Amino acid sequence: KTITVEHLESGTIRDATSTFTDPLPAQAVTASINKLSGRGDVTIVQQPTRENNYTLVVEIYDPKPGHDVYEFEIIW
Repeated sequence: KTITVEHLESGTIRDATSTFTDPLPAQAVTASINKLSGRGDVTIVQQPTRENNYTLVVEIYDPKPGHDVYEFEIIW
């Protein structure tokens, strides 16, 4: 399917990439996240439901200045 990156604060996002092995199903699922790299926090803030058109929302919070590389996997 698709991924949308929204930048909310600070510097620009560079070199954003994504890889999907399977699309998120068009049904309610409970997803979990496994952060593989990055210095800040990566959390799921919205699970996919019928009410949000089966959209999963992930937030990356990086409290330090400068850039870092984040890698994470989402499992459902």
